[in-house]
This record gives sequence, structure tokens and C-alpha cells, in this order.
Amino acid sequence: MIGAIRPAFGMIRRILLTLQAADIWSHRRRVRMIRAAGMELGPDVVIKPGTFIGGGRLRIGRAAYVNRECLLEAAGGLTIGERTGIGPRVTILTISHELMDDYPRHGPTRIEPVTIGGNVWIGAAVTILPGTRIGDGCVVAAGSLVRGVLAPDGLYAGVPARRIRELPSRRGM
Repeated sequence: MIGAIRPAFGMIRRILLTLQAADIWSHRRRVRMIRAAGMELGPDVVIKPGTFIGGGRLRIGRAAYVNRECLLEAAGGLTIGERTGIGPRVTILTISHELMDDYPRHGPTRIEPVTIGGNVWIGAAVTILPGTRIGDGCVVAAGSLVRGVLAPDGLYAGVPARRIRELPSRRGM
């Protein structure tokens, strides 16, 4: 009997995560649906319509904001810190494929978690690749492509994203 419950919850989870993206729900109802699907959302989290959440483990800290039409693919684990703002059409991926020398070029699946610190601002249309860690207090400019570790309190921009300048630290606020 227990074996039958697990697939049923998986289906219910997918349905909830699909339905929550519709523009018909209030943000409070959307957050309740995401929590009911097993995701961890802190108080005062706002997730705007059109945001697709792909299974896995999603944790979002208090007072974080996710704008419209984002893709949060959390199969490898996705953590977003407190008071972090994510702009519209941001893509965060935790799954990719190994590059092969032969055909097909896409090899075995590679799954790596993504961690975004607190008080971070991710600009519009940023793509964050598997294995990325963004430190507290960072700003990532619109349209950037992010992979690797971004040290705290920096402005990053470009494809690939590079540190442009230091930002004042606001830790402890």
C-alpha cells in the first residue's frame, strides 16, 4: 500500500506545481499550493504568476520575491535566501548533461544543487546553471549567464558573468 501512495503524491505534487503558475490565484493561494506540494517557503514569500517549479527540493527564505515567468528547476535542490529578489524570466537549472566527444553530444545527466544567498538581486532574464553558489549581497545584471561561485557583495554581469565591482556589505541588517 505504501508503494502506491508515493506515485499518487508525485502526481498530486506535479498537478499542484502546474496549477499554481496560473494567473487566477492570489499570491497567498499560490504559496499554499506550493507548500502543499512539499516545498519550503518562508513567511512573506511572493511568487508571481507564470513561474514554473520543477519538482525536487525548493527552499525559499522569508520575504523573498520571485517575479513573473521564472523557471525554478529544483530537482538537484534549490535554495534561495531571505530578502532575495528574482527578476522576471529568470531560469535556474539544477540538471544538465555531460558533454560527449561522440554523438549524441549530450551524455549522462548531471545534477547539482544551486544556492542563492540572502539579500541578492537577480536581474531579468538571467540564467543560472547547475552547481552555482551566489554569495549574500550580490547583484547579477540582467541577461547574465551564471556558473560557479560568486563571492559575496559583488556586482556581476555578462556571459559568462564576471565580477564588475565591489558592493558595500549590508550583513546583519
